[in-house]
Amino acid sequence: MTDPFVGQLAFLRVYSGNLKQGDTVYNPRREKNERVSRLLSNARQQAEEISEVYAGDIAAAVGLKHVSTGDTICDENAPVVLEPWISGARHLRGPSNPNQG
Repeated sequence: MTDPFVGQLAFLRVYSGNLKQGDTVYNPRREKNERVSRLLSNARQQAEEISEVYAGDIAAAVGLKHVSTGDTICDENAPVVLEPWISGARHLRGPSNPNQG
């Protein structure tokens, strides 16, 4: 998603540990390192800049140019690859798509 004020956003959930602004993360699928320039929380009506997220938190990261849906980011010294949880699109049946489902 692209925000007109901050640029490209990557939404993420922290499964373990923590993530801070300025941290370098590793994407094992693409075999690339990237730096998290900013972290944003959308817990309230407006996005708010935060310095750190912890296990269980959901946030948006700014600065990740080589991630896509389903990627795992981790510490390069302790790589983790989770199974992608999005495997394909589902289409609802309806008047315009009677054979889809």
